[in-house]
Amino acid sequence: LAYLGAGEYIGEMALFGNKMRTATVIAEEETNVLVLRKNDFQKLTETAPHIIVGLMKTLSERYIHTDKQLYNLMTSNYEKRVINYICEKCETVTDKGIDVSIAIEEMKALLNITKDDIIKVLEFYEKRRHLKIMEDKVKISDKMWWIRYKKSREF
Repeated sequence: LAYLGAGEYIGEMALFGNKMRTATVIAEEETNVLVLRKNDFQKLTETAPHIIVGLMKTLSERYIHTDKQLYNLMTSNYEKRVINYICEKCETVTDKGIDVSIAIEEMKALLNITKDDIIKVLEFYEKRRHLKIMEDKVKISDKMWWIRYKKSREF
């Protein structure tokens, strides 16, 4: 469902209920983890209740992300899946365009699309000058196209 990085956390759902875990985590590289038991978390929130606000914000963001992923996977049009993914991953907006870091292997796994189909979509939009394919990222060069596309898919 997601690729997480340094400083992010997993297993937060277990802190609020008595349910079994709902996900499996696989580390792609050597990883250090901190384990926070439920009773320790409850004690921590008594002395620092603002932690709950941050956790709820993350839970909300993850729910929205998952909802969009499910919507995207229900779309049989793989072109829309690729473009939706790129729009979600937009990072830095400048006068020269919008940077989007992408990993083809990550896209394959998350979108259930072949590498060839992903490249075909990217090349299609590159020929129309909407984006530029770089080594490990895509630069959306046509900001107005991106804005129109994002607005058309808000739900």
